[in-house]
Amino acid sequence: MLLQEGEKKTDDVQKKLTSHACLSLTGGTGGVNCNDLKPLADQTVICSPDNDGGGKDTMRKIAAQLRKLGAKVSLLDHTGQPDKWDLGNAATGEMPDGSKVDPWDFKRLAEYIEMRKVPNLDEPDSGDVDIDDVDLGEPTNDDSEWLKDPEELATDTEGVIPLGHDNGIFYYLSRGTGQIHPLTPARHTELELTALADPLTFWEKCGIFQKNDKEGWDAKKSARWMMFWCRRRGIYNPDRARGRGAWLDEDRDGNIRAVLNLGNRLLVGGESLPLKLPGSRYFYEAALPLNYVEAPPLTKEQAGELAELCKLFSWEKPIYGILIAGWLAVAPICGALFWRPAIWITGGSGSGKSTLEKLIMQPALGGIGLFRKGGSTEAGIRQELGRDALPVMFDEAEAESLKSKNTLQGLLELNRQSSSDGGAKIVKGTQNQSGAKTYHVKSCFAFSSINPTLDHMADESRVSVLELTSHNAEARAGFDAFVDRINRTMTPEFCAGFVARSVWLMPVILENARTFSKAVAVHLGSSRVGDQIGTLLAGAFSEISDNRV
Repeated sequence: MLLQEGEKKTDDVQKKLTSHACLSLTGGTGGVNCNDLKPLADQTVICSPDNDGGGKDTMRKIAAQLRKLGAKVSLLDHTGQPDKWDLGNAATGEMPDGSKVDPWDFKRLAEYIEMRKVPNLDEPDSGDVDIDDVDLGEPTNDDSEWLKDPEELATDTEGVIPLGHDNGIFYYLSRGTGQIHPLTPARHTELELTALADPLTFWEKCGIFQKNDKEGWDAKKSARWMMFWCRRRGIYNPDRARGRGAWLDEDRDGNIRAVLNLGNRLLVGGESLPLKLPGSRYFYEAALPLNYVEAPPLTKEQAGELAELCKLFSWEKPIYGILIAGWLAVAPICGALFWRPAIWITGGSGSGKSTLEKLIMQPALGGIGLFRKGGSTEAGIRQELGRDALPVMFDEAEAESLKSKNTLQGLLELNRQSSSDGGAKIVKGTQNQSGAKTYHVKSCFAFSSINPTLDHMADESRVSVLELTSHNAEARAGFDAFVDRINRTMTPEFCAGFVARSVWLMPVILENARTFSKAVAVHLGSSRVGDQIGTLLAGAFSEISDNRV
């Protein structure tokens, strides 16, 4: 149940938030003692105050009454919202100062409530941090304790690193989980801090905030200490966080390293390292490990075999075989590319399209790629990628109905955002206060269908359509031998070595891509086509040479 102060805002929210029973107090803040709360006994109640002193005080008193009735109570923390703001403003888009913004839909309201609930409000002795009792200023007591940097006390496997703050949200990298956690001031509870780091191996070991004359640690002082250091770090920069995939890393001394984040470890120069990369300016996040078989990089002679296989398909134009081979080489390092080319494989029955996809493309990228069927949505892919830089392939990307066409257009829009390294970021749900939901997709996309659907010039210049033709009788007669050759070549070790080669040659491929792009732009009179084709040519060239052009 969601309990608010006034009736109108409750009605406005109930129209959108059908998942909750929305209730209001009688008389607003003035009716704190004029409500019969007995029907809420033993219920789960979320109290949402107006974002002002009177509203918070009222809801605290109501929460105390509800707890006496056995209700499980939580309080919404509206830190960062305008003065006097409430959920009714979010539902209608009408702000307290009279201005108007886009109203929130059901999903946004539900996400906001879930992320902004203050946990364990019904257990006041658990060490929770009171949202009105958080002092974010400079400490006035023993400064020597506060000036101990949490990052210096953390190890490779335990501890918490403050990353900064933004709009009332504080960001931490947990060494225990390997992931970044955003916390509002009210969520700096003992339970949340314990989730970030184990008390016995970090909080108590730090020895900074021991309870007076007692064993254990002081969660409230520890929370203030962490927020103090977030403020010293400054505004949080989400671009420093890197998910799974290949990246070009520059350390604090300016040295360039090619890095492959597998989710549970890093591959750097053929060496397996923990996610904490010494000297790096970036944070590599932990995630479900990629299904990658570790192998040494292929030689140019070995990689050239894949290029030859690609050229043996029945292409409408011979260069298409070179371009598909190039895409397979650059797709694994999409996080580092200045331009991310997309391709669209098209061909009818008997053209070998399925063979190309299932026996070459999917095995080559199977350890690090996302393979999805038609019908997958832009939102689903965007959220699945998160901060990962992984290649994405869509099979059966047909536009046979208005719904499927709209879905496909959303995916093409995502590809537009992803294509350029300087492309605009996608911002979603920034007002849910769970941290800025900013997406900067860095993936190479491949589409496959009988007929391509490119209705916009912006897509035509970003997607290379590679057409297969149907086999003639002579080609079909030798098809079994061709498939046998593919299967002998595309082993798991070969495919892992192929990806390792692209990662190893990452700096060379990037330099060659700029060289090829300039040449193609001069020849064809278009810088965007130069970036598109030049990057694919650089990938193809990396399969036959280790050198810069």
